[in-house]
Amino acid sequence: MTPHRELHGLNWLFFFVSDKWQATPKLTLDVGLRYELYPPATPRKPGGFVNYNPATNQLVMAGVGGNPSNLGMKTDYTNFAPRLGGAYQLRTDPGWDTILRAGGGVFFDNDNWLGSGTFQALGFSGSYACPSQTCGFPETQAEIAMDAPNTTAPYTHVTIYDYPNHMQLPYSLQWNVSVQQALGAAQSLTLSYVGASARRLPNLEYYSLNSFNSNFGTVISAFGNIHSNYNALQASFQRRLSHGLQVLASYDWTHTLDNKSEGIGIEIGRREIPPTYGNSDLDLRHNFVAGITWDLPAVNHDSITRTVLSHWGLDARFTDRTSFPVQILGLQGVDPNSGQSFYSGVIQNPGVPVYLYGAACTAYYSNPITYPSVGYPGPPDIAEQNPTIAISPSLTLGAP
Repeated sequence: MTPHRELHGLNWLFFFVSDKWQATPKLTLDVGLRYELYPPATPRKPGGFVNYNPATNQLVMAGVGGNPSNLGMKTDYTNFAPRLGGAYQLRTDPGWDTILRAGGGVFFDNDNWLGSGTFQALGFSGSYACPSQTCGFPETQAEIAMDAPNTTAPYTHVTIYDYPNHMQLPYSLQWNVSVQQALGAAQSLTLSYVGASARRLPNLEYYSLNSFNSNFGTVISAFGNIHSNYNALQASFQRRLSHGLQVLASYDWTHTLDNKSEGIGIEIGRREIPPTYGNSDLDLRHNFVAGITWDLPAVNHDSITRTVLSHWGLDARFTDRTSFPVQILGLQGVDPNSGQSFYSGVIQNPGVPVYLYGAACTAYYSNPITYPSVGYPGPPDIAEQNPTIAISPSLTLGAP
């Protein structure tokens, strides 16, 4: 049995102020300021939180041995996030309006996923296997005592986390500029540039410390040393519903770079020493998506055909995108000097293709183990083409 207990207290504070200003008949400005405050969590009981101190190679327990309940974690009071946006009418001819828009701002993240692993780590969770069917629910005080979190050395059976006492929040600077041109009363074309630059992104590094101290196994250290950049040119055509036809088509040409790609709570990126800046694992260069909705003309021959063949619509969707980068990790090893886990990387075999096409692709997926001409350990990500067409009836309520 694994008990669920409220072991910590957490309080956050946010506020946001904004103002819209019609500076001139053609210019509109939006100004905003957001503030975010994340004080460190504190346990309900002494020993509820445990952190690893690499300087002393020891565990530090909250509220035990003179340690503060928040383990000395510092609060960052500087998380101010200003935002500014504006729109200007370059041309006001009916049906041929031209609008210039621009905006930018600062955006913070709270790193929740980074600390979520500690809820099942040392000092925070415990379990007890009932030896017979005599155990009941709810648990007795004696059973609760047996499944209490264990903080007694050695700690090789459980993962330990190491968080710095002043880890500032990750943030991103985001900006965009766009021009929207009306093409008649119901259609418009928009060209945009979108950019983002993220800093202090979280990074988890894995260490095997048993050779340095027999009380420890795996320690996961958290850092805020990852950064990324994103740039995109976008084009979008939109036709509002007019004469039974509605269209939306968008194309993105993007480039994403970082020195480590992370997922939510699980590492999907490179683990190199040190992290190398380059194309992100999430770098999707080209992406085209289009959708069309057409209300088919009504049939008015008689009441039966009008009922059966009227109020139908045709929906068509089309997606065409390039693939994500091929992820090549190599063999996992451990640095003997620090205990840090890493991937060695690989060297591409000269003359061996990375991507397979046609019959070669079919042969590989038919027998990937024996197929000899693949230059990396695993199948490539495949570019996607996904057309979809559907015909469906629509229901109209009320009199026509």
